[in-house]
Amino acid sequence: IICMPNTDKDGNSYIKFGDDGNALWMGIFNNKTVRIDGTLYATKIYVKSNVWADDVFKKDYNLLTLDEIRNYINSNGHLPGVPSQEYIIANGVDVSEMTSHLLRKIEELTLLIIKQDEKINSLMQEHMSLKMNK
Repeated sequence: IICMPNTDKDGNSYIKFGDDGNALWMGIFNNKTVRIDGTLYATKIYVKSNVWADDVFKKDYNLLTLDEIRNYINSNGHLPGVPSQEYIIANGVDVSEMTSHLLRKIEELTLLIIKQDEKINSLMQEHMSLKMNK
């Protein structure tokens, strides 16, 4: 155990646990950061967040069409509103933000499926009406 105390909240004060033989360590820093050089296993993790995606269900939300999404993917190689592979590799991933991004995509897909279902039902009714009028 190594301890480097100060009260500056600058990240330079820490308590560090290590296993030099396996090059593993964990540090608790005074800037509210915990760093682990290894794998973290947990049975539960709670993340408090001020980011969420329910604005998708508001009337003024700009839901992209499937054509717009297709064009975006063809131009950018990833979904709109989701960080690219290059960004994640360079910067890592904020679990809270990514959870929100993924929920946003699920909610958008749900709305798109509902719209598709409405179109299908309308076409089926039109088809049945045309069939009956023959």
